[in-house]
Amino acid sequence: MSGTLEGKVAIVTGAGRGLGRSHALSLARAGAAVVVNDVGSAVDGSGSDARPAEVVVAEIEAAGGRAIPDAHDVSGWADAQAIVQAAVSSFGRLDIVVNNAGVSRFAPIDEETGEGWDRVIRINLTGTAAVSHWAADHWRQAGPAPGRAIINTTSPAGANPLPGTPAYCASKAAVIALTIACAADLAAPGVRPGPPSTSPQWSPLWRHPRAR
Repeated sequence: MSGTLEGKVAIVTGAGRGLGRSHALSLARAGAAVVVNDVGSAVDGSGSDARPAEVVVAEIEAAGGRAIPDAHDVSGWADAQAIVQAAVSSFGRLDIVVNNAGVSRFAPIDEETGEGWDRVIRINLTGTAAVSHWAADHWRQAGPAPGRAIINTTSPAGANPLPGTPAYCASKAAVIALTIACAADLAAPGVRPGPPSTSPQWSPLWRHPRAR
């Protein structure tokens, strides 16, 4: 594979399925080497499975690209650091981060559990912040360079919340604010925060059964 991103290295979290998989394949087609990060959990964040990330890596390699699978959990700051380290140790650099990992729990606030709330916030919001932190830390140490970018996946649910999933709505609204807040912080090391992309897993037509 070769293209406009030849020689660049990208991390895509939540890259084993859906939008993340599309990001990873598109970056690879454009010539970037890709760290395909995915713990392989269910949509609510439960369980794990290394195969989704491995399948995407196999697709990229079969097409002539370069990629490695990564199963670190973005919700842990140490694991997030390990994802960045995997990119640098495997490919020698890091240029692009796509924070796409996310989970959903459909429960109204009176049915929400502390454990469920924390899991959604840790993955959707803290995971985005943690990977961004370690990428930015690496870039500051490496010195300014052109062509760096962070792209965060959010959702219409963040800007226009609907009933039935307050944890998801709150986390995606926070990702929007985080993206804006980080833009000025990361200008010095030459990072271009891309506009938040929109997750297709949320439909504005969706209504919780209890919503009126």
